[in-house]
Amino acid sequence: MEHHDRKLYCRVCYDEVKTEHGSYSCLKQHCDYVVHVKCATRSSYNYEVIDPNEIEDLLKDKPVESCITCVIERNESGEAIKIKHLFHEHELMLMEDKIKEEDVDHYHKQCDGCTKSISTSFYYCSQSHCNFLLDKSCAELSRTWDGWVYAYDFTLKSDGIFKCDACGQQCSGFLYKYYEEDLILCLGCAKIPDTFEYPGHEHFLFYDMQNTWVGNCTACGGRVKHFYECKHYDVALDYKCMTLPHATRHKCDKHLLQLTYRDESDDPIQHHCDICEEVRDPNLWFYHCSICDNSVHPRCVLGAYPHIKIGSMYKDEDYHPHPLTFVQKIYY
Repeated sequence: MEHHDRKLYCRVCYDEVKTEHGSYSCLKQHCDYVVHVKCATRSSYNYEVIDPNEIEDLLKDKPVESCITCVIERNESGEAIKIKHLFHEHELMLMEDKIKEEDVDHYHKQCDGCTKSISTSFYYCSQSHCNFLLDKSCAELSRTWDGWVYAYDFTLKSDGIFKCDACGQQCSGFLYKYYEEDLILCLGCAKIPDTFEYPGHEHFLFYDMQNTWVGNCTACGGRVKHFYECKHYDVALDYKCMTLPHATRHKCDKHLLQLTYRDESDDPIQHHCDICEEVRDPNLWFYHCSICDNSVHPRCVLGAYPHIKIGSMYKDEDYHPHPLTFVQKIYY
């Protein structure tokens, strides 16, 4: 193992690793993933013993099986412009024109995979009566995923409305599921890497596998279960806040509302939400329009179910014999 005399940090506790004292490191060439022996073996839940005879097979790259089951047509550059997808019955067409962030209609186009607003190239259903949309990255997802937190093989599914085990929110769209432990992750949580950075903080945050944090989420003030923390300051974020969009729209303001990490105003009159008109904690995250000086709670602008696409179906025969459709609340 060669690291050219530079410092290495344990990817569990993020303290420096003295490799001369022993450590576990990745066998892949040019990979600097390393952990202390005590951190790697602290909990049997986080590791498994590998038979030395299986190491060579484990190091082989696994074949990636895309969710695109068939490419029907390509353009001159070889890009797939008409496809069949694993989770939709009709053919999908590629829309290559990028949507401008200022376009109001952009915020009404939600991806059926990740449920986020579409702003890049996306696939749309070839049937005029069908509103199925997939941004290009979701259309090209692998059918399996090796979770970095959990050493399992997750399988991509599309299964109506579900609850994510990381952020705890009700979601629609695609999910990654580990069947043996019935563990479910929404795409937003699955895409978060082992370290996380945001503009409001100078240091990166890392996933706390040891559950050492005692306190609440820095962004929302709520209790945390699965979270990322800072090594240098008392800062921790839960999955729900890490997946907040950086900008969004609401009818209370004609401009984009930007995610803001702290209210610098000392005037308590300014510390209220312009939607619900309740008091707003200036130390918690909020959305703000600098032009109109509107400030709002994330929950007020995004709603109670920001990860469920309008029109999604919910089935539970224990409560109702027919499928239920998720609809937009009408305000009078």
